[in-house]
Amino acid sequence: MKTNVYTKGNIESGAVIFIHGNSLNGESFRKQFDTINDTPLVAIDLPGHGLSQKAENPEAVYCLPGYVDAIKQLVSEFKLHDYIIVGHSLGGHIAIEAADELTGLKGIILFGTPPLGIPPDMANAFLPNPAMGLLFQKDLSDEEIDLLCNSLADPSHIELYPNLAAQLKASDGNSRTYLLHSIGAGKQKNELEIVSRLNIPVAIFHGANDPIINLEYLKNMNCPTLWENTIHIIKDSGHSPQMEKTEDFNLLLKRFYDFVFSVK
Repeated sequence: MKTNVYTKGNIESGAVIFIHGNSLNGESFRKQFDTINDTPLVAIDLPGHGLSQKAENPEAVYCLPGYVDAIKQLVSEFKLHDYIIVGHSLGGHIAIEAADELTGLKGIILFGTPPLGIPPDMANAFLPNPAMGLLFQKDLSDEEIDLLCNSLADPSHIELYPNLAAQLKASDGNSRTYLLHSIGAGKQKNELEIVSRLNIPVAIFHGANDPIINLEYLKNMNCPTLWENTIHIIKDSGHSPQMEKTEDFNLLLKRFYDFVFSVK
C-alpha cells in the first residue's frame, strides 16, 4: 500500500516524525514544515488519510496495530535512526504503542492524547463532547464536519476550519468505523503500562482550552520519565496547538528536541 510522506532536510538522523490525529493528515503539521528550518522533519499521511491509498483490507489496516506497522515501515524505508516522534491525538496513541517495536526512538511528544489502559477508562480520559462519536462515524455531513472542526480547534482560531474540513473530507470513512471496531475487539495495548515503564523522555503538551481531553486524567497518570516533571499547558489553544499556537508549540518542541539530543 502506498503511503504519502512529507520530508524536510536530511532526515536519516535526528528527525522529528509527526503522526496526525483521527481523520486528519500530514497537512495538520504544515505550519511546522513552514516555520522550522533547523531540524529534519517527517510527516506521514496514515493509510486512508490525505494522499495515502485507502486500505483494501481495512480490518487489518485501520487499527492501532495496522498504524504501528505503517510507522515501522516508514522508519525502515527511510533508514531513520535517532529520532523523536510527535503524536497528535490518535497519533499519540500510535506513538505509545509503537515504542516497544521501534529501534532508534529517543523521545516522544504527546498532545491531545490520554494514554489508555485496559479496559480503557474513556469516561475519565475524555471530556463529554458531542463531536467525539463523529470520529468513529463513516459518513459525515457538512454540519457534522463543522461540529468536528469546532472541537479540533478552539473557535478563536476559526480561520483554521477550512483546512481542517478539507482534511476530514480527504479521509476514508471506513478508517473511523474500523478503528472503533478494533478497539471494541481489544486490538490495542495497555498504554498506561507502556508509559509507566518507558526509559525515554516523554513530553506532554496540552491546549488550555482542549474540549476533548481531561487534564486531570493526565495529571494522575504515572509517567516516571515525564519531561520536566510537568504537563506543558499551551494557552489560548484547543485540541490542535500545533496549528492554533504554532510559535508556542514550536518553542516547546525545540526545547524538548535539544534536551533529548543533548543527553549523553
